[in-house]
Amino acid sequence: MDQALSANTLRFKSDQFKYHGEIDDSKSIVNRLLIVQSHYKNLKLNFASEAEDVLYLQQALRDLEQGLYEFELGSGGTTFRFFLARLSRQPGRYIVRAHPKLLSRPQRDLYQALEHLGTLVTFIPNGLSVNSLGWKETPSVNVKSDLSSQFASSILANCWNLDHPFTIDLGKTVVSSSFLDLTQSVCQRLGMKIDVDGTCLKIEANQRVKVKKLEAEVDASSLFTLSCFALLFGELKIKPCSNRFGQPDFQFLNFFKDWGISYKLDSKGFSISKQELPKFVEVNLKDCPDLFPVLAAFLSFCPGLHKLHGAPHLVNKESNRIAKTQELLTSAGVQATPLADGMIIEGQEGRVPKNFSFNPANDHRMAFAAAIFGFAGSEVDLEDRYVVKKSFPQFWDILGLENDGY
Repeated sequence: MDQALSANTLRFKSDQFKYHGEIDDSKSIVNRLLIVQSHYKNLKLNFASEAEDVLYLQQALRDLEQGLYEFELGSGGTTFRFFLARLSRQPGRYIVRAHPKLLSRPQRDLYQALEHLGTLVTFIPNGLSVNSLGWKETPSVNVKSDLSSQFASSILANCWNLDHPFTIDLGKTVVSSSFLDLTQSVCQRLGMKIDVDGTCLKIEANQRVKVKKLEAEVDASSLFTLSCFALLFGELKIKPCSNRFGQPDFQFLNFFKDWGISYKLDSKGFSISKQELPKFVEVNLKDCPDLFPVLAAFLSFCPGLHKLHGAPHLVNKESNRIAKTQELLTSAGVQATPLADGMIIEGQEGRVPKNFSFNPANDHRMAFAAAIFGFAGSEVDLEDRYVVKKSFPQFWDILGLENDGY
């Protein structure tokens, strides 16, 4: 490996993974709750998260409450989309700054829906101009959801205190509908009445938050990532741990059951340890595409030919995750064939990965996946490792990275 890049090489304190403790709550749930709290200041939230996506949204909502008009939202898609919808409820002229890569992602369907509601979103250098008239007295809005269900989720999370019934028409195709289900779960727990009629969500007039306090829950995708390290390298015990909201990424527990993987989840928490690895896996990731990069890296150490499919929307994530995952696996010496909706991976038990350099392309989940090869003994020269702060700032500390760099 190029010695000039050795400062970026991942070095861990041990080749055995062991973590007993807590991890941050789900940023997906926390961000949804923060949006609702911005409509109801008396709502008390109990959560623990230092994820950048959460911190950016918290600051933007504080700035909005203080009457500021310019906001910085970082690189989080949920943060960006939910906050734009929140601005659309409040008349004013605003400027929104975000990472250029996020601004370049396909968002047009959201902008069109917001324009129908009375908010014009236009591009300016390094950001967006948002001219909001507040939601017009319109009974419905069409929100195309064939690229992302987050567009509809962002509007649904802001359907509080409307003095008229309101309908969200999702269109014929809804991608990642499980995440829209999560938004519905959060809103309904808080008291919103939602009627699902085919591809339409119907919200009654004058919806009010009916609970005084709500507690978030552990981040399922972070739990899955650490579970993969435990299965390959050691053991994991997390407490507290619950699945009350129906996070889509908790689907990994069903995968584990199907593969014969043993774990324990009860009132005391979650635990899992190194054991026999699954063979010849085929799994549909339609409802939990965020698992893809780490799962692909994990399966490269499991014997047999594995197929991940059902998630063509991976190309529109923080990176093109199909292309980046193939790049990662190929760099580590893994045979990987990309599919339009996933990947075929040639797994090998006891694999000794090659040394390689990798740029995660500002994608936190690609950094998590690369770390699996580093922990397995590969000299991984990982650029921009701090990108994990986006969702899981504890990550490197939990793994015992010696040269954490921040």
